[in-house]
Amino acid sequence: STVWTWRSAPPPAGTLPPGWTCLFNTRSTGSDRSCAAQPMMTLAYAIRGLSPAESAPAGHQAVRFTAGHIPLAKAVPVTRAAMSVSFDGGKTWHRAHVTGSDGSYTAVFTAPPGAKVSLRTSAADAAGGSITETTDNAYQIAQSREHS
Repeated sequence: STVWTWRSAPPPAGTLPPGWTCLFNTRSTGSDRSCAAQPMMTLAYAIRGLSPAESAPAGHQAVRFTAGHIPLAKAVPVTRAAMSVSFDGGKTWHRAHVTGSDGSYTAVFTAPPGAKVSLRTSAADAAGGSITETTDNAYQIAQSREHS
């Protein structure tokens, strides 16, 4: 699940790039004018050691993630990022140690053998926008430190 918060404002007059449409505006006015991409935040992940079967070795985990904005939205500096992890289906959450800045981060934590890792990631920007995303059972931890 993903929850967004952002500040919207009436867009300046203009046209959308080729291939983009503004359905609401087109229906009401027949024009693609006065449409804008909203500054909604995005998250992307890369899990160190993840196999094609979506399994990672037990122990030390490193999840790299980026926080940014949807294409064509005004880029605003990312001011905060955090990640929590759960190994019991979201009953309890543990804060991961997060390092990085400027939209590029690494979260580290230790995962027990056989666990299903759930991720709860959040970020905020300088304009008051935010995103919180929970991914249940994002990936599996192998039964031992060896890769499955």
